[in-house]
Amino acid sequence: MTKKIVIILLALFILIKAPIFAAPSKNSIEVFIDDKKVISDVMPFIYKDTTMVPLRVISENLGAKVNYESVSKKITLSFKNNTIILKVNDLYAYVGGKKTKLQIPPMIISNRVFVPLRFIAENFEAKVIWDGQNRIVRIYKKNNEIKNIYWDENEGVLNIEAENPPEYSIQEKENSIILDLTAKVKENQNFYVYNGKFLKDAQISFTDAGIRLILEKKEGFLNEYFEKDGVLKLKFFTVIDGLEYAKSTESSKFTVKVPANIEFKYFTLGSVNSNDYRLVVDLYNSRPAFHIPRIDGDNFVTSVRSSQFSINPDITRIVFDMKGDFNFLVKKEEEGLVVEFRNNAKLLDVSIENKDGKTQVIFGLDKTTAYSINEDVLRNTLVIEMDKTDLIYRGKTQDFTFFNGMKGNVIFEEDVNNNKLKARIYKGDYGLQHNILTLDNKIIIEFSSLSLFGKTIVIDPGHGGNDPGAVYQGVYEKDINLDIALRLKKVLEDNGAKVLMTRESDIYVNLYARAGMANEINADLFVSIHCNSSLNPLTSGIQTLYFPTMEKKRFAEVIQKSLVEALGLKDLGIVERTALVVIRETNMPSCIIEVAFMSNPNDLSLLMDPNFRQKAAEGIFKGILKFLVY
Repeated sequence: MTKKIVIILLALFILIKAPIFAAPSKNSIEVFIDDKKVISDVMPFIYKDTTMVPLRVISENLGAKVNYESVSKKITLSFKNNTIILKVNDLYAYVGGKKTKLQIPPMIISNRVFVPLRFIAENFEAKVIWDGQNRIVRIYKKNNEIKNIYWDENEGVLNIEAENPPEYSIQEKENSIILDLTAKVKENQNFYVYNGKFLKDAQISFTDAGIRLILEKKEGFLNEYFEKDGVLKLKFFTVIDGLEYAKSTESSKFTVKVPANIEFKYFTLGSVNSNDYRLVVDLYNSRPAFHIPRIDGDNFVTSVRSSQFSINPDITRIVFDMKGDFNFLVKKEEEGLVVEFRNNAKLLDVSIENKDGKTQVIFGLDKTTAYSINEDVLRNTLVIEMDKTDLIYRGKTQDFTFFNGMKGNVIFEEDVNNNKLKARIYKGDYGLQHNILTLDNKIIIEFSSLSLFGKTIVIDPGHGGNDPGAVYQGVYEKDINLDIALRLKKVLEDNGAKVLMTRESDIYVNLYARAGMANEINADLFVSIHCNSSLNPLTSGIQTLYFPTMEKKRFAEVIQKSLVEALGLKDLGIVERTALVVIRETNMPSCIIEVAFMSNPNDLSLLMDPNFRQKAAEGIFKGILKFLVY
């Protein structure tokens, strides 16, 4: 009788403890296998910290065969080459013939057999994860395969993604990480493991069990690893361990001690007028572990603050509250990231140097300052904006000559509201290229021209020798033509072109020989320079002659337009001519340029002026440049 009472009480105790008889509630448990929910008519429950699940539901979903003997209450489970034998209310089980003790034995509730989930799953080569917050049991079969290994460079994370969360082991030695993953890999699958931002070296090898990664970290980087959403993540970061501070009446210098080479950005917020102007410095892939120095009596900064601004990615933010719109500089140096506040820089001098086919415009400052350079295409200018810079230089405009003889200038504008100094460099439409150099306290803009590099141009000064061309007031056309041609030759060569002259002195050259020279060297262009004449002395202006092909006509149009813009004389347009040898017999784009009328007194006086002839050469050059380059 006593024995029967004990059995009844035990049954009642189990019934009370197992919350599975009512409809699912907020305390119910869900089971997922490979992220697929397991559907069961009887809910799992937790008994003494052990999740109990219906025998057939869980076993069959894991792919095992089940045999239950109702008389002996013996349970036999078969999976691959493994056999598990259990018995209801028996704390001992046999796994592959080996006796093993259970925490909780199998039990019968409402005529259903319940078994300990973790024991069954793990002996069937599956991984069990308990999500306590959501009361979910996740089971992943160990038939696992690596899907991808990839970097999230912004977060500094190496991601290892598999069909199921992979089993792994990690060993760390100084700056090396050895990561072993138990998972299969598809044949011929490649993974990109190396990342030069965080690693010195990376090796990947394939083992019988899966993959081995050997990663050598760069100096100053630490790492941590964790699983998130089923992905194994290896995260790299550095720890900022110091902020040094030094001040004087002229400057305040902060040195952020950064052990590793990391990226940073900086910007300003607020305004001086609202008394909340501040410099913000963000350091990526970093965590702060430093004390803020005491700021007392500083001329530039009222206070400094820092925080872990972001976790994914790791960003350390340092905020400098400024007393005004001062000059500041943020740059990497050997001792760390330097943030320096100073009085405004002063522009002391501007110098021009022409050397080796280049022009340097040199801005001499008393200290370095932040600056930006933009190109104003419509005005053919470069605009240099120097932050926090005062104009001490002697003048606000400076004219100069480029290496190729072209004219340029520098004009200064003080932007008082934004505390900036603007310098506009007029570089003309000469196809000049520029590079930006910095040396000591100098900003150097270097101009050069390879726009016509590799181009061959034949210049033909009309007439010559016993053929003077037009003659007015003792002035020979052949001499004017040669002078303009030689000036054009210099400009073209200064800009990288190879130039062949049909004559460079007062000699006569046969017209067919002139065209033949250009054809023989396969020139890119042929330009014949002449001056015009008319029986009507009032006729004035510029004219360009061409042989009727589409390419020669287009070349004549470009030259005519450019020369009219340069000289300002009347535009007489382009004229088709079929009988003129030098433009008919040349195989490349060619034209005859009639610069001005020697029969017109005003035009003749202009042609006798060296400055006008230089302008003519530059106008023709611009036309050639536009035709070949633009």
